[in-house]
Amino acid sequence: MQNIIETAVQALYRRLRAGKQRVIEAALLFHRESRWPELIASFAEQRVLILAPHMDDEVFGCGGVAIRHGAAGGEVEIVYLTDGRRGDVRLHDARITPAAALAMEEEVVAVRRQEAEAAAALLGVVKLHFMEAEDGRLGLDPTVAPRLAQQMAGHPPDLVYLPSPFDTHADHWQAVRIFVAAGARMPLAWRDSVRVRCYEVCAPVVANRLADISGEMTQKLRAMAAHQSQLRDRDFVRCVEGLNAYRAIGLPGGAGYAEAFFECSFSMLSLIAQRVTL
Repeated sequence: MQNIIETAVQALYRRLRAGKQRVIEAALLFHRESRWPELIASFAEQRVLILAPHMDDEVFGCGGVAIRHGAAGGEVEIVYLTDGRRGDVRLHDARITPAAALAMEEEVVAVRRQEAEAAAALLGVVKLHFMEAEDGRLGLDPTVAPRLAQQMAGHPPDLVYLPSPFDTHADHWQAVRIFVAAGARMPLAWRDSVRVRCYEVCAPVVANRLADISGEMTQKLRAMAAHQSQLRDRDFVRCVEGLNAYRAIGLPGGAGYAEAFFECSFSMLSLIAQRVTL
């Protein structure tokens, strides 16, 4: 019976693969007994790196743990991979002229950087780095991975937060590939020791770690509110607050707020990046 079920699931996967159904791929990749996410008990890592494809992903996906790491004495750094220039719905209007679009993009880049700095200050993070790859074309920029490797080599992180390889936004899963490529340039000892936590923004993760951010949620909401340019077009605050409330189902009593992650080794993330059809 088990073989029949697995054969049926594989057949369904093959039919859906053309549509890049990452949830199905995740189920097949992590084919194992179901388990409850483990509550993160310590935030004692000294060097924490957060990779954000866009200015706001770091707040939405792991703003609560950024606060907790800082409060525990850790040094948190955020690397923004793109310039965020496509983050205005008006740029997708077919009637806009190329000159007007370029001027608007330059304005959006400046505004989003200011918002990122304001949000990071509310999270208690002061070390920010802007890679400025073109928004929406992150995977086409061959300079980002070596620059990220150089950044990490100067200050090797103990723990890295980044989007999930199963995220539905192209720049998000391309960020995983870039991190893997950058990490491959790092010493083997670092690759063997660093831990990785994938956060969720545009798609849920297959969570094996949970962080209680009930005490940090008000501060996280303030940081989210700093991204006013992004909140004009979509109610991210309601969406993220709802997601973090739902994730609290894994906390004692199911109350409060939590952020969920898939934690793995660098080698496991590399394997996932190779196996997942993106």
